[in-house]
Amino acid sequence: MRSPESCESCPHAEQGMFAVLPSPDLHQVGVRRRTSLYKRGQVVFHEGNIPFGLFCVFSGAVKVAKAGPAGREQIVRLARPGDVLGYRALFADEPYTGTAVALEDSLLCLIPRETVLPLLTRCPALALAVIRRLTHDLRIAEEWVRDMALMNARQRLAETLLMLQVTYGIRDQEGTRLSLLLSRQELAEMAGLATETAIRLLGEFRAKGILSVRGREVTIREPRALLRLSGLRGLARLAEEDRVRT
Repeated sequence: MRSPESCESCPHAEQGMFAVLPSPDLHQVGVRRRTSLYKRGQVVFHEGNIPFGLFCVFSGAVKVAKAGPAGREQIVRLARPGDVLGYRALFADEPYTGTAVALEDSLLCLIPRETVLPLLTRCPALALAVIRRLTHDLRIAEEWVRDMALMNARQRLAETLLMLQVTYGIRDQEGTRLSLLLSRQELAEMAGLATETAIRLLGEFRAKGILSVRGREVTIREPRALLRLSGLRGLARLAEEDRVRT
């Protein structure tokens, strides 16, 4: 698992917030970055700690989770290659609001705060990119919280699987295989369910032929069935698909 030689040569450079930087500034970011390999289960940063930089995900996957009642975690975000972690806490000068943990072996680049913060005042385009990213992430988070609050357990799990299909789905002969291998507990934490409930519902979905499960590997066989199960948003998407076909 090799890191990029420079930020300019990074395959994710165009999708990151640093894409707006002039070449000399982007070069300096690359010179000052520190790249580290995090093994599956290794903590990147802890909830409540003071941020000391931004983390750019080069490869792998990272979850951000918050501690909930009775010690149960709620996964609030999944970060994939090209995503940036910790920027909200850094720019707000506040502690991290969640704990980041590698879901698989992941290569992350740390950009120190003493490198990032001066760039905000020197590069208005970067400041605007940060504002846009914050606004986008806030909208997505608000929609997710609103929708999940109105869903029952079956709808929550169906919606979570559909989201994972969009982000991590790989088509094969059996259907759409999720490349991100999550434990039952992690899947439950994403859907805001008890682990026992998630296991029971996965068994139900499997019995109906909606998906297949081999260990941690999940393959979605009938995505339209998941859409029907996910509630009003899923039904609206089905109606739109049918309209496009006709």
